[in-house]
Parts: sequence; structure tokens; C-alpha cells
Amino acid sequence: MPREFKDVTIITDTREQWPLQFTRCQSVGGTLPTGDYAIQGLEKFLCVERKSLPDLVACCCSKQRDRFEAELMRMKAYRYKYLLVEATLNDIYTGDYRSQANPESVVGSLLSFSQKFDVHPILAGDREQSAKVVEHMALMVVRGLDETAKALGYVKKKEKKE
Repeated sequence: MPREFKDVTIITDTREQWPLQFTRCQSVGGTLPTGDYAIQGLEKFLCVERKSLPDLVACCCSKQRDRFEAELMRMKAYRYKYLLVEATLNDIYTGDYRSQANPESVVGSLLSFSQKFDVHPILAGDREQSAKVVEHMALMVVRGLDETAKALGYVKKKEKKE
């Protein structure tokens, strides 16, 4: 039987200041070595770093960039790594933030992070959509690892009853 959302438990890093609220997956608090969200029992596979738009702009266009790039470098060790942004591309281009940072610089930084650190940026829109995206990421990873385990013979496939 395929895994369902209810079968997945998401770990929220205890240092997360404003944690996402999940409605379809279970969640627990925990201390993660990097990132804000992971899957319980599969912590070494998925790493999600969440940023609000003001946080992202600060990480792209301020003294925080070096610290943030060090975080992205640590994320390279994960098979699945995402930079989840609680904003849309339109929010960035319209400068919907307090900083004087050029929107082109913010978008350029996102593209640079993607190439340099193999981190996939996802512009999820808002907190509610961000929570749904994390749930989908977690379920996708669990299902993919289940299929890999089956293909490698670690999990026996159920035989059909005649």
C-alpha cells in the first residue's frame, strides 16, 4: 500500500522562530544539524530551509550572505535539499520588502544558490502553501525511498493473490 501523509512525521527544528503548521502530516520538534524541516527517521535525506521574504533578502544582499552560504554548503550533503521561500516571484520583483535591495539581485542570488549549492528554490507564496509544499516534499521523499528499497530488493514486493 502506498504511503500516505499520515504515515510521515516531519521534524521542525526547535530553533525555528515561527514554525509551519502541518495539517496532513504528523510533526514533532527536534534539533536538526542544518535546515528547518526534515523527515523523522530519514533526517539525512531531506533538508528544507525556510525563509520569509525579508529573511531571504537579508541572506542575499547583506552581511548575512556568508553565514547563509555556509548553511547552503552544509545542505549539499543531503540528497533532497530545498530553499522554501514564503513569497512569490511577483513579491520579489515588486520589491515587497523593506530593504533597498534590487529585486534582480535577489532573483540572481536564488539562481546562483541553485547552481552553486544544488539547492532547489521553491517560491511557495505564503505560510499555508509553504506547509503544504513541505508535506508534499516529505511524502515524495518517503515514497521515492520506498521504491528504491524495493528495486534493490530490500523490501519484498507483495505477491498477487489468485
